[in-house]
Amino acid sequence: MENQVFRDQAGNFQRNLFMINTTSLISKDERLSGSFTFDYFVQALRKLIKKLVYSNKIGQKRSMQLDIELVEKPILVYINGHSSRTTHRYKYISQLLADFADKANQYSNKELTHSEYYKYLFRRYEDDSYLNRLIGRRNCLIKVRRTLDLQQYYKENNSFIGFSSKRGLAEILDYPICYALRDFTDDFVELDGSHRRSVAYFNGAREIDSIVIDFSEIEDWINEKLSEDDYFRRHWPVYKRIIKQLKDNDKKNNI
Repeated sequence: MENQVFRDQAGNFQRNLFMINTTSLISKDERLSGSFTFDYFVQALRKLIKKLVYSNKIGQKRSMQLDIELVEKPILVYINGHSSRTTHRYKYISQLLADFADKANQYSNKELTHSEYYKYLFRRYEDDSYLNRLIGRRNCLIKVRRTLDLQQYYKENNSFIGFSSKRGLAEILDYPICYALRDFTDDFVELDGSHRRSVAYFNGAREIDSIVIDFSEIEDWINEKLSEDDYFRRHWPVYKRIIKQLKDNDKKNNI
């Protein structure tokens, strides 16, 4: 009996530790109010999914379709946080890769700052202070160089596997992340990996190995690992009901 009490206490302690971590993913006002706001919930859910993927708690490796030039997706996908970032970035990234195809890592920062992709990235810093523009310049150059490094690695290996681990990072970072709503639509939400998708597509790939999290998988994890008063578990039934209603409306209106 005492051992069982100890195990229960230990289990509650572990759950409470994780709950402390999950609270940082949620707006404090939203969490403490006890209310449900759909966009707050979806934002927090995307953060939770990424957190669990990067800690290897959920997700399966799967080959996913690359549809960079397909802009229109079901409303259900957009409201769950899908971004058309890959589609919009691709024209800049493809031009960058084409312009520096023969450079073989022999390019200066000055050359990179004249690329259209650098200019596209730097727009967010243009009206900032001088110091922030310097920081922005550095950040944009890092992103541009990393894109070219991805291209070089992919050309040599026909894959991104190993790109991050060779830099001392986790191999999980070598995969784009997708949130699949398979109970409701065949489409999926792109959560991460726009550079990898763009580089692979530029090189002729029409599928890419990804980490895929199914709706049912995150639902099971929330119900099994979180207490009943946790924000995600408390509001999951409402979220699920809204998703189902949207699916039914899409089907009814042929959207």
